[in-house]
Amino acid sequence: MRRLAVIVFLISLFFPGFGQDDINFEAKTKTPVRVGERFRMTFNVNAEGENFMPPDFDNFKVLSGPNRSSRSSIQIVNGNVSRSVNYEYYYTLEATREGTFEIGPATIGVDGETYKSNRTKVRVVPGDKQSSRSRQKSSSQSSGRQSSSSTEDELAFLRAEVNKTKPYQGEEVIVTYKLYYRVDIADYGISQSPSYPGCWSQDLTNDSQRRGRTTETVDGKRYYVSDIYKEAIFPQRSGKIESKPMHFKMVARVKDRSQSRRKRDPFESFFDNQFGYKRVEKTLKSNPVNLDVKALPENNKPTSFSGAVGDFRFNTDIDKTDVKANDAVNLTLKVKGDGNIKLIDPPEIDFPPDFEVYDPDVSINVNASTSSGVSGSKTFEYTIIPRIPGEFTIEPLKFSYYDLQSNRYVTKKSPVYTINVSKTPTGQGNIAYNPSTQEEIQYLGKDIRFIYTKPYPLKKAGEYFYGSQRFYLLLIIPLVLFVVIVLLIRYNRKQRGNVALQKERKATRIARKHLKRSKKVMQEGNSGEFYEELADAVWGYISDKFHIPLSDLSMDTVRERLEQKNISAEMIQQFIDTLEECEYARFAPGEKDNRMEQIYHKAYKVIIQTEKQLK
Repeated sequence: MRRLAVIVFLISLFFPGFGQDDINFEAKTKTPVRVGERFRMTFNVNAEGENFMPPDFDNFKVLSGPNRSSRSSIQIVNGNVSRSVNYEYYYTLEATREGTFEIGPATIGVDGETYKSNRTKVRVVPGDKQSSRSRQKSSSQSSGRQSSSSTEDELAFLRAEVNKTKPYQGEEVIVTYKLYYRVDIADYGISQSPSYPGCWSQDLTNDSQRRGRTTETVDGKRYYVSDIYKEAIFPQRSGKIESKPMHFKMVARVKDRSQSRRKRDPFESFFDNQFGYKRVEKTLKSNPVNLDVKALPENNKPTSFSGAVGDFRFNTDIDKTDVKANDAVNLTLKVKGDGNIKLIDPPEIDFPPDFEVYDPDVSINVNASTSSGVSGSKTFEYTIIPRIPGEFTIEPLKFSYYDLQSNRYVTKKSPVYTINVSKTPTGQGNIAYNPSTQEEIQYLGKDIRFIYTKPYPLKKAGEYFYGSQRFYLLLIIPLVLFVVIVLLIRYNRKQRGNVALQKERKATRIARKHLKRSKKVMQEGNSGEFYEELADAVWGYISDKFHIPLSDLSMDTVRERLEQKNISAEMIQQFIDTLEECEYARFAPGEKDNRMEQIYHKAYKVIIQTEKQLK
């Protein structure tokens, strides 16, 4: 028995769900309570869970929590093994005002599923003087516990830092979210990302850069510091901007001082894996980021400026300048540098009016780094097609940006491009091809059609399809078809609902099925099952075909119904003889195998002949 207990213990250790019932997650608390009274709110679950989320205690003061405890037990009765566990999450609350308040459900995850506890109502009644005096007396005793709670609040905090608070509109601002902590962190995650109204943002953090850790002293306390998130933001408007803070959820392991004052269950310590520590779940909230965004100066602002702020380089390239009419030419513009690269618009280009110009093909390459911020390149590739011969000039392209180093506008120009377009030889068409998009291939040179000279069908003036006989005919035909289809559907449903009619229609098919089975068992030499199938074929045919219940079937009813259907007297007698012969063969003693084939052919023939006369 001791060996069995050890085996069960090991199984329960490595398979925590062994022997457990369905998940039960229940909330309990005391009610009623008095104003100023402290009471416990507990949440019990019969399985080990994760990501416990408490409800909001808006109408109560939270003195401590969440605190966690666990219990487990194993029972072996007559060789049957059962194990039960219970995990308890509890809070110490204080009632602050009278009324009846509802506490919503808590949530917890067990094996990938999320479970909710029940809602609870707490009625708070007025307090008395005696309880007030007892609270004053216990205030000194609880000061130690409150100090420990306040100590938990100093275990970790979240801080947002910016590299500049008064940027220009469109200037890059790097925001770093730092986690300060003094305890071991078992689990963490960002539960709500920050947001910046009126700004475009770019994440700069990757997994390898989150692992760094330094130390820093804050208010005389030494903290570990980790950069958990870094982001580059670009304000798109001037004025005051305040961000929505980040919410960071963490689970820390802290020393449980109450363990030294109470006896611990060794099984509880083993399964809960606390060893004098408890898990404290906290949600940290960062400080908001406040920016005072300056507008870009209006003095000396070039007309070609479209919002680029940073340090950029501008290059242009054209693939050919000597072409034939209707040949494609590719003009490429590339902007490269540091700043709001994604927000750069293409410069305005004054193409000759005889050029057909397609929308540019835009490609962006962005590099995000925690050290240098956002950089990259943006390429605009135009496809232009000169339609007529001649010499054409594309004036210098201008790209302007605001340089943060010199605090002035900088304009860069491309060279002048002269395109010589020669005439296309007569009778030859050209193919317009865009190598960047590899689509929209057009054959030109036949874009103007000749006058149609063949006879063209004419019709009298004033004759229109609307209002003609054909118009009304085509209008009425769908309505008539719709009515016919509806009537056919209703008739079909009515026919299907007539059980007797359906049986009559299927009588011959069912009889053939029974005859087929009887022939099969006849070939196998099973006389008993042969005569049963044959009787089912003949009697079932009569029952379904003439709407006679099986309980009313007899030789007389068969004869009567066949006479009503004007079946010949000879055929009626053959039918009756077949029924009698079949029944006699089923129940009469003696050799049955010799007559099976003879009776089978007789029954098959009489059903077929009767069906022909009924038609």
